[in-house]
Amino acid sequence: MLTYTGIHVTREFGAPSIRDMAIGLMREPRFGGGNSLPGPAGMYPVGIHTLVVADILRATGHAGLEADGLLHDGAEAAGLRDVCRPMKTYEGRKLEETVLRRIYEGIGRRWPSDATRELIHKADMIAVKAEGALGISGRGFCETQPNFNPSPVAKGLIRNYLDGLRYEDFLEPDGRLTLLWEKRLRRAMRRDTAHDAITKSYTEKA
Repeated sequence: MLTYTGIHVTREFGAPSIRDMAIGLMREPRFGGGNSLPGPAGMYPVGIHTLVVADILRATGHAGLEADGLLHDGAEAAGLRDVCRPMKTYEGRKLEETVLRRIYEGIGRRWPSDATRELIHKADMIAVKAEGALGISGRGFCETQPNFNPSPVAKGLIRNYLDGLRYEDFLEPDGRLTLLWEKRLRRAMRRDTAHDAITKSYTEKA
């Protein structure tokens, strides 16, 4: 496939840029388009989901993982799309990880540890349950989930994005939320780089 900025991505090579991910994730609907909400909220994109995951990580004391939260579905902007969990194969999951590793390499970021990935997964699941409780995942979602206990905080974080939402906020290349996603990722990466540099300097002096 060719990305918005013209990068060639295949199974074997290539990775979308930060700009490509910002645009691609904001144009990719969650839950196979089964959303039951009216208006722009009915097109709730993966991009908002990743913003919410990053918000949950910050709210639970893991602000240093903000960039990883934003990136966790980055491969979906490389032609892999948001495949619903029951339809996703083992091979599909492995390809997603392969492409995501190329994304990390392309933007010069270290691949997250297993412990970090587990924290991101937990934040992801918190977001999924809150999305389901709000009707974003389609009718009947809540009834299919054992011990369903959506987080009120996560629901509030989602509503913050849905309040006054317009189509152009996420469908336009320079839409409000598209630019917010890109800005937050770049800012988080700069912060992490500065933190690593300070830590390295302190370690060397010690």
